[in-house]
Amino acid sequence: MKDLNSVMMTGHLVADPDLRYTNTGFPVMNFSLAFNRSRKVGDEWKEYGNFIDCKLYGNQAEFFAQNLHKGSFVAVMGSLDQERWQNSEGQNRSKMVLAVDSMRFMDAKPKKDEYEDVYGDGMPLYDDDMPF
Repeated sequence: MKDLNSVMMTGHLVADPDLRYTNTGFPVMNFSLAFNRSRKVGDEWKEYGNFIDCKLYGNQAEFFAQNLHKGSFVAVMGSLDQERWQNSEGQNRSKMVLAVDSMRFMDAKPKKDEYEDVYGDGMPLYDDDMPF
């Protein structure tokens, strides 16, 4: 049986997204999401902030880098990847990163007024005439 590695979550961007390009010119957007978890402590529920580093690739990276900012509320779907490297002292390091496959705006209004059909499904990303 193949392992299941699928993540779906919502959160707020911790900072403006960072768009970079690989040596071959492929766009990569790095960003961090903040989300809350609740735990019961005694008789009270307390919320704890959590953070996860994310990466988005290709045309979506360029589009969302222009239209997101610190505090933007988004929904993401993707899978966890473990990045590995050696620090300057030769010690092995690693961290888990969410490799985002798809992303949607969850804010009432995104940063820009007009959007293109980046997914090619014929549906606008926002439609103010929707009844819901």
